Amino acid sequence: MAEAMTYKPFLWSLGGEAKKRGDYAFNVQDNVIELGFKSYESPYVSDATGFHEGLWHFDCGELFLLQPATGRYLEINLAPNGAWWSCVFSAVRQRAVDTLPPQVEGWCDSVTEEGWSAGFRLPMVEVERCLGSSKGLSGNITLILGGCPDRQVPLENLHSVAKLGAVDFHRPHEWLTLADL
Repeated sequence: MAEAMTYKPFLWSLGGEAKKRGDYAFNVQDNVIELGFKSYESPYVSDATGFHEGLWHFDCGELFLLQPATGRYLEINLAPNGAWWSCVFSAVRQRAVDTLPPQVEGWCDSVTEEGWSAGFRLPMVEVERCLGSSKGLSGNITLILGGCPDRQVPLENLHSVAKLGAVDFHRPHEWLTLADL
């Protein structure tokens, strides 16, 4: 599924220039967001499958989407094996208890010692259900390589499309328009 997508390299990490190679492909078409990830490193994969919180402790691709008019945002995590997790936030790091998280369709193309490839599709109706509107969204795409079970992963392994001013992916005021992702 992800092979037809055009991939771009992560050029920046929370520690400056990215040291481990990871690529992403982002596309919005036919009212669906599609996001693919590729890593060229031996994966650090959770045993979890399906919907599972805590994937960021391992190799994990992430999408953040913000509705600036309300401050609400989504976070979607994807593991190399296709396990995923999602959450709606009413404000920075404040989980929205009034909204079920978005449902995504994930896929895993490959997981080998040389790397991995996985992605997901998110219908825009799910974005609208969770955030109220899909107009004027901003967001960020991130990739954690090497995992961080003890939160000691090197900052160079925490990739981000948006150049963030602190070691924290939850900085919606620094995210980019969807066109800039």
